[in-house]
Amino acid sequence: MSRSESSAPPSWRTPFARYVIGRGVSTAGTGLVNVVLAFAVLRTGGDGFSVGLVLACSVLTQTLLIPVGGVIADRVDRRTVVVLGNAVLAAAHGAMGLLLLLAPDRVTVWTFVAAAATTGAAAAAVQPAFQGLIVQLVPPTALQRANAALRLVLNVARIAVPGLGAMLGAVFGYGQVLLAAALAFGSCCAVLAGLRISTPPRATKAVLAGAREGWAAFRSRPWMWGYALSGAVAVPLWLAGYQLLGPLILSGRDDGQGHWG
Repeated sequence: MSRSESSAPPSWRTPFARYVIGRGVSTAGTGLVNVVLAFAVLRTGGDGFSVGLVLACSVLTQTLLIPVGGVIADRVDRRTVVVLGNAVLAAAHGAMGLLLLLAPDRVTVWTFVAAAATTGAAAAAVQPAFQGLIVQLVPPTALQRANAALRLVLNVARIAVPGLGAMLGAVFGYGQVLLAAALAFGSCCAVLAGLRISTPPRATKAVLAGAREGWAAFRSRPWMWGYALSGAVAVPLWLAGYQLLGPLILSGRDDGQGHWG
């Protein structure tokens, strides 16, 4: 083996970098609208109940459909699921952005509810496929390092982008931010459409048999169900303050959205 061959990067790094960029851009798209959506609902005549209804539709739809998304991700090409799911996210956010820009008087709370249910369903399909892709792209010996690098990128996007989105919404308007999110999801589609995956998923067991095996594996790991139970308490409380109570309190104050961002 020549020196150039021995020093060449592993073949998985280039597709993994492409995957990280695509997933990071998609996560940033979600972050852009997390806070803006609440202020947009309030600005179009909604109240606290309306904001809670929109948030609940998004969260419940995603929560209920994630097991279905997991089944799909085990039986369908995951890259295709991710690309199509992000295309739906781009279309839904783009349509809402255009409505807020061109026909704001026609936007109602139920428009936001329909969009939230659509994006929640798309996210339920995308997230399990995203999680499964990394196992297909990275060899087992490099998974720990790859996951650490991925989480660093995703957490930076989740921390920094929502505040940026809120401030951009205060300066430029809600429709523009939703269109920017649509552009982010569309960019994810473009980046991941060319992703090369050598090992497509092929589930060999029936759905119910796989579900029973998965439940047994989950139940046998106390750290896993302990983490799930703590998340079932912490995440709703966090969402209630972050995407509901904060925007509701500050929406009536001068530059409240910018300060919350």
